[in-house]
Formats: sequence, structure tokens, C-alpha cells
Amino acid sequence: MTTLEKAEAVISKAWAELRASQAKRPAGTRFWQGFSTHDEVPEADSHVRERSGPDRPRWKDMMPSLPDRLACQMEVHEYEGPKGRGFRLIVLARQDGKLWRYTLQDGPESRDDEGRWVEAVTPP
Repeated sequence: MTTLEKAEAVISKAWAELRASQAKRPAGTRFWQGFSTHDEVPEADSHVRERSGPDRPRWKDMMPSLPDRLACQMEVHEYEGPKGRGFRLIVLARQDGKLWRYTLQDGPESRDDEGRWVEAVTPP
């Protein structure tokens, strides 16, 4: 199984859990935002780093099926666009020497690259 396939297997289950967790937040409050799971995009399975405070849910609180080790980097961001508010899961993974990005979002805005791997171009 390739790195991207491994990441997709994790994403499919975790995404449903994240959406359910976000739906439980009190009306009018901000969406949970997940700090990056890793300082850098890992080359292989690496421990998920939890950066949270006493009042801040952890990754496992929001996505219980998330493994303790990932071969990708994940972040969750809230956004507010012309059509309203939502949140976005951004996943970065390395395969064959290239950096790849996979994005899913829940909200009124849409992206052309949502739900598929696209090569992430890094600045020189």
C-alpha cells in the first residue's frame, strides 16, 4: 500500500468522525481547529503530536479512530468566506520524492481540488 493510499484509508474514517464532532459544537461558536500533527511532513509513520491546552480538545477527542502514528501531516482550519463559515481538513504526504495535498471541507465554499491528491508546489 502506498503512502497516499494509507493516508486515504485514515482520512475516510477520520473525516466522518471530525464532521460529527464539529456538529456537536454549540451554535454560534467557532469550529475546532487542529494544530499540525507533525512539525514537518513525515517520510514514514511518525507519532502524532498533541498540542492542546486544558480547554482544547485533542485530535483523538475529535477523531477517535485516528492512529497514534501517521505517514502524513494533518491540520484543521476554520474559514469564513463570502458564502459563510466552515472548516477544512488539509492532509500533506510525501511519496516518490513529491509533496502531495488532499483537502476536504465542510461548509458553503467549494474547491476545485477537494477530495483528491494534488501535487503541492513548494517555493524554491
